[in-house]
Amino acid sequence: MLSTYRLRSKKTILTLIMVAMTCISAGAYEYDYSFDNTPISEAIIRICKDHPDVNITFIYKELDNYKTSARIHTDDAYEALRLTIGLNPISIIKKDHNYYIEALQHGKFCYTGRAIGNDNDPVVAATVMLLAPKDSTVITYGITDEAGRFSIPCDKQGVVGKLSCLGYETTYKESSTFDMGTILMKELPINLQSVKVEGDNALLLSDKSIYRPTQRQKDASQTATDLLVRMAIPQLNVKLGSSVVTTASNQPVAIYIDYVPASENDLKMMRMSDVRCVEYLEYPSDPRFQGNRYVINFRMTQYEYGGYVKALGTENFIANSGFLQGNARFVKNKMTYDIMCYGYYMSNDHFGVDQTETFRLPQDDGEIKSFQRESRTETSRYRRRNYETSFRALYSGDKITANSQISIGLDATPHDDNTGEVKYTDNLLGRSYYESIADSKAKYLNYNGYYFFSLPEDNSLTASLGYSYSHTNQSSQYSETDIASIYNNAGDNTHKGNIGLNYSQTFGEKHSIMTHIRGLYEHNRTDYSGSVNALDNSTTKFGQIGATYSFAEKKVSTSLGFGWNWLATDLNDNKAISDYPYIDASFRFVPDRKNSFGAVFHYSVWPPSSNYKSDNIIQVSPFLWHTGNPLLKSHRSYDIGINYTFIPSNRFNMTVFANSWLVGNRAAFVYEATLEGIIRTIQQPVGKFGHYNYGINASSNFLDGKLYLSGQLAQLYVHNGLPYSINHSCVSFYLQALYYLGNFNFAISYNSENATDNYNSMSGIWTKNKDAFVLQAGWSNASWNIRLTAQNLQRWNWRSSYETMRSENYSVNKWISNVSGH
Repeated sequence: MLSTYRLRSKKTILTLIMVAMTCISAGAYEYDYSFDNTPISEAIIRICKDHPDVNITFIYKELDNYKTSARIHTDDAYEALRLTIGLNPISIIKKDHNYYIEALQHGKFCYTGRAIGNDNDPVVAATVMLLAPKDSTVITYGITDEAGRFSIPCDKQGVVGKLSCLGYETTYKESSTFDMGTILMKELPINLQSVKVEGDNALLLSDKSIYRPTQRQKDASQTATDLLVRMAIPQLNVKLGSSVVTTASNQPVAIYIDYVPASENDLKMMRMSDVRCVEYLEYPSDPRFQGNRYVINFRMTQYEYGGYVKALGTENFIANSGFLQGNARFVKNKMTYDIMCYGYYMSNDHFGVDQTETFRLPQDDGEIKSFQRESRTETSRYRRRNYETSFRALYSGDKITANSQISIGLDATPHDDNTGEVKYTDNLLGRSYYESIADSKAKYLNYNGYYFFSLPEDNSLTASLGYSYSHTNQSSQYSETDIASIYNNAGDNTHKGNIGLNYSQTFGEKHSIMTHIRGLYEHNRTDYSGSVNALDNSTTKFGQIGATYSFAEKKVSTSLGFGWNWLATDLNDNKAISDYPYIDASFRFVPDRKNSFGAVFHYSVWPPSSNYKSDNIIQVSPFLWHTGNPLLKSHRSYDIGINYTFIPSNRFNMTVFANSWLVGNRAAFVYEATLEGIIRTIQQPVGKFGHYNYGINASSNFLDGKLYLSGQLAQLYVHNGLPYSINHSCVSFYLQALYYLGNFNFAISYNSENATDNYNSMSGIWTKNKDAFVLQAGWSNASWNIRLTAQNLQRWNWRSSYETMRSENYSVNKWISNVSGH
């Protein structure tokens, strides 16, 4: 079908949000595009629409088999079209102001296939010639895309495919059908003595940062977070031996695999050799990332057919814990199926808490009686087991992505028992001994769905669905000499469902608007029995609607979003409805591919937990009770952050960052004194709260990439107003060294003592963590990865952290013992 695009002149005035945008592109190119595996016909149509004065005639149906990833920055129309076409077998003829574009190949049928190299990496931009079998005459040719695929129109059967590419052996493939399948191209051993060519492993763009792991890093890594540790991406904070990934300023990060949300199990079960690159994004405009503020996206090698089985097991000998996890993946065309099984256990007798509580109680004569209650754990018994199995089906098409996952599991803690000694100052009560026995069991069912639809005219729709059900039974008993025992039993049934819809429209490559609707429903029914009998029946309904405008060009990207939150809670007979706005803003300037400046702002509202709205009074010790506040309202929070990233070469990178978190309309625990003891209530509003941190991340490598050094230096400052009226500050650092020797890899890291408020503005607790020292040695090949880790060899006690909290009537100092610090 012959289609001629002669687009009439028209103006499109973008008035949405532009008043608030202060960055205007100066001196931009007339033709400024960045295509990503886009069909050439679609790319040309986009150029036509943006430039109606350019007349282009082409047979667009015959161009659908060719794709382009060209980056175009020019003022010449012919140059823009030539760069779009690239090396594909397409002719372009210019006559006056008319351009005639035609595919050099015609045919009812197409030869398709995929070229791969070692470790299933795609061979990009390989030339594929179709030869006549008798005399090797070239019939036609094509070029492989970023995934190594090719599609060449040709009606002649029984051809010979000739594949050639720089760095690979020329490969021939006879084919009696039009599907040539997957073709392996062997790499050539090229020895460059006088000239050394090194590609950039890091690339800073206005809308994202791209990092490519080395083969050494992929071979030595067991999980996705393990790979991030070895890559030492400067904008991220992830430490050796940890599974927690945050930004450098400790903001949470959403992790995706090929634009699909990834769970912790997905990150463990990834095949490391399939990782092509890692993308880091701040406030991305891509609707597939569902409006998350900070995103990591793993780009993987795609399979046409096949799969793999991966098993991962860990045994912590001294802590007496471990897990075994297995995943079987099968891929056929555009479908991927995963079956995962997981099992975890812990059996340890070194959990406990040693604490000193100070009570200041008013007396009838007006005096304040102050005494201390000291409790010390003498014996403990902790047993836990967790089992889970899941099934996932993923469809990845050119226009549609559909991911559905269902999982069931059991999480049981049959023993969380402690015994110890209790004593009081001033002989208020005689020395006594306590026993605390607790157990819990939770059964759960989860469903998560993610769906993306690419619609015509640069529109898209993203949908996420989720449902979970859990049934939990908990029981505890506390007994102390000469004091009546305290029994608490709770049975809870929780249903939770959520839905999210994102609709996006792109205008002329640079502008986009994304609108979204989100909803959450949660119902909790908790039945208390024992020393206190009560029933809590709570329902939470949450809705959000909003829109985000994004602008991106070569050096600048920025966004501005706003919306409204609606919250309704119903706890027994107490109902509350509230609604608040939210605002998001970001700015990123990349003057070149070595420097990047960024700034972000986020304002949001957070609803209180239904547990905090209960007015039931629960006794937790002889002189301490807890209760909630049914009148609690949502609190406001403000995030402001700036950062600068510098990557001059593959040998060095760094990020400097600063971030602040402020809380308004804050609710906090208030310890009210009575003649009998202390009641912990919740009041709102109370004094101001501010959390500020700044620092630097940096890494460098030596000995041709065999030795990597990285680290972080940071300071945290916290202001916690009434009812605590206290300021805290902490300076901490982290150092890490990695060394590779053949199939062996070695690592050493040291994390200094540090302190944190745990991003908790309610409790007033300041937690001090001990330093951590890690040694690792590993060996790996294409099939096996074995590692031995030793932690904290200088420490033989089980104390891991120290918590302190001081208020007017009640204070506590607490040592926590567990397996993390041993």
